[in-house]
Amino acid sequence: MRSERPLETRTGGRAAATGVIPGDVALSVGNPGTALPTGWKWRLLTDVARLESGHTPSRRRPEWWGGDIPWIGIRDATANHGGTIRKTEQCTNEHGIRNSSARVLPPNTVCLSRTASVGYVVVMGASMATSQDFVNWVCGPELDYRYLKYVLLAERRAFLRFASGTTHQTIYYPEVKAFHIAMPALGRQRQVADVLGSLDDRIDLLRQTNATLEAIAQALFKSWFVDFDPVRAKREGRAPQGMDAATAALFPDGFEESELGAIPRGWRVGTLGDVAEHLRRSVQPENIEPESAYIALEHMPRRQIALSDWGFADGLESNKFAFKKGEIYMESCAPISTRWGSRP
Repeated sequence: MRSERPLETRTGGRAAATGVIPGDVALSVGNPGTALPTGWKWRLLTDVARLESGHTPSRRRPEWWGGDIPWIGIRDATANHGGTIRKTEQCTNEHGIRNSSARVLPPNTVCLSRTASVGYVVVMGASMATSQDFVNWVCGPELDYRYLKYVLLAERRAFLRFASGTTHQTIYYPEVKAFHIAMPALGRQRQVADVLGSLDDRIDLLRQTNATLEAIAQALFKSWFVDFDPVRAKREGRAPQGMDAATAALFPDGFEESELGAIPRGWRVGTLGDVAEHLRRSVQPENIEPESAYIALEHMPRRQIALSDWGFADGLESNKFAFKKGEIYMESCAPISTRWGSRP
């Protein structure tokens, strides 16, 4: 009968890789043997955390979906990168778990996306399952889950070196099973996690503030340039609300007819091409600096234009488009949605 020791990996499959691929900070495929501060050690990650896989219950069985077991997919990871996830876009149920290789894992399990969109890290805020796109670790008593999370976040660029594949980069299980982590004593791990956690809290607060300001800006844009509230107010002899006199003077006091219907007097109908240039600066991967920011589909924000996440260009294998500061780009591949971005 198979042992159920707390840290025993349950992934099966091929054995751990025997080579060494050093990471950038505190993770490596294989033991790199590099010097560490006093009290730190290189440890095989599966010696201090149980490695778990994920799976997708059959989509042909709708009765296996829509239950009360949160199921983490790639979109959940990209939307919650670096954070604790408590709600997922999709849920499965006991039938889906029982009839697939998916497993329900405990809170504080650390999840890493290993295929397609490599390098996204989330922590389970409740008992959940994941798709096969993730490798997951249930930390043992020697490893603080928060420390593991921050190590994985620090190694995001290195994951492209750990991965292989022509169409989609994937970190395969032999490399995952060979992960070694540079570990201090548990007390120091907690100190590191506490400091970085306080910085994360501050970042989250700033993001919330930014989202609020962006919502205000969108509402203002709609009022001024979609509903034409300042024009309507002036037509009725009222001062536009929340607008100084100089700004109000820029709006006319009436409408005129156009092929699109009523528009502010003196405005004209045109195309985006009349006022903006469609740029297509193609650049080959060998001419892109590895340190360059790289924006893929998963980095594009929804319902806002401010970018909060991006990758790096090292490991790219196909031609890309270059953008300059202040330029605007829009998602254009199917399914087309309302996702825009502006290069910071």
